[in-house]
Amino acid sequence: MAFQFPRGAELLFVTQYLQQFDDTVKFKLRREGQRTMLEVSTVNIPPFSYTTVAFADESERPQKIAAAEPQTTSWAVNAAFFTNVLTCFNGLSPIVLEVADDLTCVLLYQKKEDNTGVHVAQVGALHDLGPRLLVDHDVRVLYTIADIQNFSGIVRSVCAWGDERCDVFLRRVSSTKCQLVMRTSTVTSSLQLSLGEDNGVFKHLEGSARCTDLQEYSRLCTRMAKLADKTSLMLGFGSDGISLFRFEWFTERGSRTANLFFCAS
Repeated sequence: MAFQFPRGAELLFVTQYLQQFDDTVKFKLRREGQRTMLEVSTVNIPPFSYTTVAFADESERPQKIAAAEPQTTSWAVNAAFFTNVLTCFNGLSPIVLEVADDLTCVLLYQKKEDNTGVHVAQVGALHDLGPRLLVDHDVRVLYTIADIQNFSGIVRSVCAWGDERCDVFLRRVSSTKCQLVMRTSTVTSSLQLSLGEDNGVFKHLEGSARCTDLQEYSRLCTRMAKLADKTSLMLGFGSDGISLFRFEWFTERGSRTANLFFCAS
């Protein structure tokens, strides 16, 4: 089974991001008709947060599927080694990720720029996929953060002073606006958000995340925004102790989603 990325940088940026959470990256490739999904996450479950990235290939081009080919395949790779291999490819050209039938290795393909051949790399696959974590949350209302650059700037400024954790909460300032506030023991910064008809802030919504996790997540958002045709960054709070940042970006081949789950107060 295989998955094609319109730009190699997409896969590179995701593995560089997940490498900050774990030394092993897990892939789950699923095919449903002409829709192909690739989910990427860590093998180990970090103590303070959990993050996943999902790629959806919604190409309408017909795909030939062998009768005996499985519809779902999972494997894992060493994050550092896989990332180093990806840096050998052109980040702006399409790249194909394919897993061998026996799950012993994964292959990376990319056409040479002069169309004289194909660059191929083979990376050994791991079979210890670790525990399976399904995040069952009740986050139903998401607040849109329209300015990704300002969000990343606030994260950098607040998390630059060595604090381990950062409080994240919403503060209503009018019937149509609220503030996203990020606060550590030394710095507090805020960003104004607009409220829609369905997402008014009627109670105190707060969570707490590790500064390093927020820094890596905001960096991923900034890097992907430069590759995407359209982006959307959102924040939501649940009543079951889980909050999340959700970043969505869209390319010519489909949609992508990066979730960062963290603790709600």
